[in-house]
Amino acid sequence: MSSCDLTTSQLKPLMQTLQRRGRGAPAVTVCGGAKLLGDSLVAITHPIGTVLPAKSMCAMCMAAVEAKKGKNVEPESLVAAADARAGAGFQPWLCPRCSLVQNPTPDLLCGTFGSVAVVKPPKPATCVTLAKLWTMLQAAKAKERSKRASGRPKGSGPGVDAMLQTGDGIDEAAHLGLTHDEVLKELKVNLEAGKRGKFLPAGFKFGLSLSSQDTLYKGVRLRRADN
Repeated sequence: MSSCDLTTSQLKPLMQTLQRRGRGAPAVTVCGGAKLLGDSLVAITHPIGTVLPAKSMCAMCMAAVEAKKGKNVEPESLVAAADARAGAGFQPWLCPRCSLVQNPTPDLLCGTFGSVAVVKPPKPATCVTLAKLWTMLQAAKAKERSKRASGRPKGSGPGVDAMLQTGDGIDEAAHLGLTHDEVLKELKVNLEAGKRGKFLPAGFKFGLSLSSQDTLYKGVRLRRADN
């Protein structure tokens, strides 16, 4: 948590440190715009009365109440309903249960530094909601990373037929050859092999494995060589 009283010069070093820790990570948001700064969820705290509480709970708290009734409801599906019940439109409003500001302005988030805005004093529900938001953001980031990955390793996951049925595990760029992540993975594997004294034979050349006898790529016909 960070106080809104901090100046820009005080926030800048911390902001740069957190951004470096998460460099290269996919940018994701959940529940109306909550995001990570690097791998951290930064809550900007404000004095009581900065934003007035609404009559409705936020989507996260509505989902938590439903969970106590045994109903599993995704908070994302309740964002619009929570805004409508609060009657605030797209203006900032405060959840009376967890004290998180909904639809926070850049001023409430200290520009791009904050993930969420909180009005003091924090409550037990505040900590629970922040923990859930962090978990949701980490899951969304992992899901986005998996989309960028080059597919499942051989011998793991569902078969090709199942993947074609569901689309799960298929990388849209896999047909273009090795991706950035695959190259790094292969380099790491071969580096470890080299440390154990295992090397590729002289004159070894990497090839492109085609799924059919021939294919057309950018106007050039690629044909599988006969063994």
